[in-house]
Amino acid sequence: AREAITNNDLILTNVNYLYWTGLDYYVPNVRHMYVSEMPSSDMLTISGDNWLIWSSELSEDDLEVLEREGYKAEETYHSGNLGTIFVNIYHLIKEN
Repeated sequence: AREAITNNDLILTNVNYLYWTGLDYYVPNVRHMYVSEMPSSDMLTISGDNWLIWSSELSEDDLEVLEREGYKAEETYHSGNLGTIFVNIYHLIKEN
């Protein structure tokens, strides 16, 4: 997934460690934000792609929230690790 993430993109994570230090190391110069729940569309960027780096698989409820906000989540990395942290990575795709 790292090759697909560009400097114009936004990463949202529910993993505090990744927000504070890990993402600066693993994906430098990419904007990132800590969120404790599924993001609303006003939190997402329109200038680049949006990515979720999540501590668990997205639930049906999570997917429904994203759908209501006009996005679908495409899983690009399942139960992998970023350093010592287990994560799932999702590419959020704007639906028209």
